Amino acid sequence: MLNKQDLSNSNDLANTAQRLHLETSDRKVKIQPSSLPCAGMGAFAVEKLPELFKLGEYRGVVLTQEEFDQLPEDRACYVFEKQIRTGTKMKKLYVDARILKHSNWTRYVNGAKTDEQKKLVNTECYQYGGKLWYRTTKEVLPGEELIIDYGEEYWTDSEDESDVVMSD
Repeated sequence: MLNKQDLSNSNDLANTAQRLHLETSDRKVKIQPSSLPCAGMGAFAVEKLPELFKLGEYRGVVLTQEEFDQLPEDRACYVFEKQIRTGTKMKKLYVDARILKHSNWTRYVNGAKTDEQKKLVNTECYQYGGKLWYRTTKEVLPGEELIIDYGEEYWTDSEDESDVVMSD
């Protein structure tokens, strides 16, 4: 996800990273600066994670379609869509993890934007029991960043792939 620098000074950033590390998937994941350009913080494996390992629930404030539609475009960067059954119909709801106190560490799993970054995707989001969950899509080695593919519709037309360069 883009623009994840939520905190203004390094002490706040370090304290938040430490708090989130205590909450992360039984400490199998740690939060630290992302390897992706302009992505802020990222989630990294502390130990080897097997394929299809359930990482955790994507948590946040649940929004209705109307609430989601009223969000400014730059405020929707932490939002995932889910569907619930209401009688015989499906209803779209949205989980907004932007506000730290309502979210958890999964908000720091960053999205692949470039073709080069998409080769690194190792995480997916799925819905089960009315909740959104993250799991690995392949084995993830210690030190590897957890990266998801949000899909083409996530990235705005003004964001050009050539603007992003992979860090060393």
